[in-house]
Amino acid sequence: MKTLIIIISILLACISCSKQGVDPHASETFLTRLEAAPFVNIPSSDLPEWLQSKIKESEKDVIAHVRIFRGTWDGKRIYFIMNSLSSCFFCDVYFENGTKVMFDSNDEHLNNFCALSKKWELIYEYGDFK
Repeated sequence: MKTLIIIISILLACISCSKQGVDPHASETFLTRLEAAPFVNIPSSDLPEWLQSKIKESEKDVIAHVRIFRGTWDGKRIYFIMNSLSSCFFCDVYFENGTKVMFDSNDEHLNNFCALSKKWELIYEYGDFK
């Protein structure tokens, strides 16, 4: 079941980043960077308050598998929350101040995110991703 959820998440990412008119390999590049992201142990007190709240909320759900990555995009720090229970792969992307990144119907915007976001670090993991 866990493997199926991960496969579906990756498939959704590929579909989201590979629409007509954008780089079809951007999602592969993005996922490769996430998979290679080093784990950085950051005390929760050093994280923004809005993110601390999201972490506490995710830990209430015993079947959730959550990973939080921190990176940069367009010169700004961003957070990408990967939740195995979510049907939307790119719905939990936030700027450091907690403002949600809205990916609309502009495929180039999402493609830009997939291709140009960088310096990814895994800063939080909850649940079993095996």
